Amino acid sequence: MKKLLVLIVIILLVISSSFAVGDIQCDSDSNDAMDISCGGTNAVSASAARTNLGVSWMHPITKDSPIAATYRWFKADTTLTVTGFDVIEASTDTGSITVDVQECSSTGTGCVSILSAPVTATATGASATISDNSIASGAWVQIVYGTPSGTVSQVASALKGTY
Repeated sequence: MKKLLVLIVIILLVISSSFAVGDIQCDSDSNDAMDISCGGTNAVSASAARTNLGVSWMHPITKDSPIAATYRWFKADTTLTVTGFDVIEASTDTGSITVDVQECSSTGTGCVSILSAPVTATATGASATISDNSIASGAWVQIVYGTPSGTVSQVASALKGTY
């Protein structure tokens, strides 16, 4: 029985090795930098690797009982390319609220909208038109809620893009 088990293991090892496509090399030139072998360049930081790979990102936020207010949302750790901004209210809401996204300096000042106009969130959802699709590395991003009209119990927003 032991010999049969050993024989099966050897057969499985031989078969599995025939399916190997090749090794993925992360640093083929030993320069302590991740190599992007699909046409990219060496990436010496996580930020650079994300840029080379075109990694997608999304920053979601949900606000219960929204009021007219401005909130700091996140700080960009690298240059971000914005591809979309979507908002939606709770399915039972009957009102609406405007939502804007602004890029600020690294100190949180000089904030400017990245949307062509604030988008109006409703229970059926809405998408904004992006007017400035580049957020600078180190910039703060804030979300601005207008005054709710009617019943607005919750609004969810998602800023999407690539590194």
